[in-house]
Amino acid sequence: MTDVRLSKKPRYQAKCYFDFRMPDGDMENSVESHTSHLVLCRKEHKCWNCGAGISKYDHALAEKGFLDGKPVNCWTCLDCVDDYMDMMNGEIDTDEMQARWEARYNANNRDDL
Repeated sequence: MTDVRLSKKPRYQAKCYFDFRMPDGDMENSVESHTSHLVLCRKEHKCWNCGAGISKYDHALAEKGFLDGKPVNCWTCLDCVDDYMDMMNGEIDTDEMQARWEARYNANNRDDL
């Protein structure tokens, strides 16, 4: 079974998250003036990748830029970012990364309330 817990603190050094870009399919080259950095959230956010809630005072990856001339931003939970970094470092394969992302997405987007 895949672990679906959410982390509170970064596993990698802060410099590893600076100007880091999560994969975003077709939009990857469309976002102009893209920046990203590790932040300590001042309010709650939702992870754009898995839909998990990112609590106030949790760390997250904040990405900002412009899409079609309009400002855009998103926050990604550290579990999703760290899974991607683990895959890039060869610690897990793409299938394991996808399985972890899907497990968190399914856990956070349940309709059985």
